[in-house]
Amino acid sequence: MRCKSYRLRFDGPMLSKQDIIGLHAMEREIRNFYLTESCYPPRMKIPKHSHENASLYLILSGSMTERCDHVTREREPSNLVFTPPGEPHSNQIRKSGCRLFMIETKAHWLASVKEYSCLPDSTSHFNSPIAVRLGRRAYSEACQPDSFSPLVIEGLILELLAEISRHQKRVEQKAVPWLKRARDILHDRFATKLTIEQVAKELGVHPVYFVSAFRRHYGCTVGDYIRHTRIEYACSQLRCSSASLTEIALAAGFFDQSHFSRTFKLLIGTTPARYRADV
Repeated sequence: MRCKSYRLRFDGPMLSKQDIIGLHAMEREIRNFYLTESCYPPRMKIPKHSHENASLYLILSGSMTERCDHVTREREPSNLVFTPPGEPHSNQIRKSGCRLFMIETKAHWLASVKEYSCLPDSTSHFNSPIAVRLGRRAYSEACQPDSFSPLVIEGLILELLAEISRHQKRVEQKAVPWLKRARDILHDRFATKLTIEQVAKELGVHPVYFVSAFRRHYGCTVGDYIRHTRIEYACSQLRCSSASLTEIALAAGFFDQSHFSRTFKLLIGTTPARYRADV
């Protein structure tokens, strides 16, 4: 089911046109782009849908949980997210609500720059200070447009795509055949007491080479990757189960509830109990 006026396609239950209009604090079409500021109320659920155009959105305030292809990600302030056209996803707004700025690129324009870009083929988020700064400048320009705004906005979006393309190219160039297997091992056994030496031995590589290649490719240490995976698992349990915090902490691989709570607050910005109350 497609909401033609707003370039959306819902896979099942859909928001009405009036509901969508009510979410928009600002909406502009400037040459090759649709620019929208949306304000979502607390705890709103956005059903599974996809966008007709490739899009970039910047979280201005608040937060939400996004689910894409069986992967759940927490979207926090200053997260910049690229989504290819037609990629299905759903969203759950947190108790604080969420305000975001979205840039949609018209298909013919994106095709014209495709030769000079290297964009991800799946939803990807970027915390690069450069990219976030460019996104905020584009938002400021969209809020108070003048006769020069089309030129300024197009330049900023080109810079954004260049920054994303550079990141994607680095990822592709640094990839080695066993890295996906390494990630699968960490995902399958994140709650166990894995060691660098154990994983490296399974992969048949030296531990020093393993940790350096992993960090170059995924942009974080092995320890950080496991920590984030444990917290993502914990988030899903807090949303969908009635298990106690201690039970969730142990199932996720933490020493105890205290260790779990400290790590959770460090990465998510709130306590597990408050997170559960917000969703």
